[in-house]
Amino acid sequence: MKVFHSFQFAFLGLKYMLEERNFRVHIIFMCIAVVLGVVFSITQLEWLAVIGSIGIVLVAETLNTAIEEAMNLHTSVHPETYPRAGKPKDIGAAGVLLAAGTAICVGCIVFIPYLLQIFVY
Repeated sequence: MKVFHSFQFAFLGLKYMLEERNFRVHIIFMCIAVVLGVVFSITQLEWLAVIGSIGIVLVAETLNTAIEEAMNLHTSVHPETYPRAGKPKDIGAAGVLLAAGTAICVGCIVFIPYLLQIFVY
């Protein structure tokens, strides 16, 4: 039963994440990458890179949101700590930036050759 409750909480967390604008933006880019992967019939290794990158970005965004929520809760209970709350939030956002930048690089490496075949040749 405890395992069932763990999954319940995890799915509740996903529901919360789908309410977050930035997470939905990442989902849109994920859908674009998956559609391009299907259209171009990318290789298994390319799928591995694309899916890995998608996962890293979604996990980073989820952890960043958790940090933001925790800091917002903390500062609502202890307003005197508000000036210091920005640093963890900025660090979490930097993690998302690094993950998204990596995903963009992977996307360019995987998809640009396929796009060039269509538009150049």
